[in-house]
Amino acid sequence: ATDSPYNTRLNAGLPPGPISSPGLASLEAAARPARVDHLFYVVEPGTCGKHSFSSSEAEFQADVARYNKAREAAGGESPDSC
Repeated sequence: ATDSPYNTRLNAGLPPGPISSPGLASLEAAARPARVDHLFYVVEPGTCGKHSFSSSEAEFQADVARYNKAREAAGGESPDSC
């Protein structure tokens, strides 16, 4: 819901500038992406950097609901365990 040019849910295309400084593994993955059906991902609550991947909007929304519930229980903070 953030009004920002970097919000790709509200703005089509690429953001106006870099959003991160990727490492070599990320660049290699972008150059040779895995052949998977996953379209969405969200952080798995209670983990340190693990993500839930889904191939349908319904699965994704269930993962987001689980994340948001855990975030609410954490007082609005990210529900990771790092």
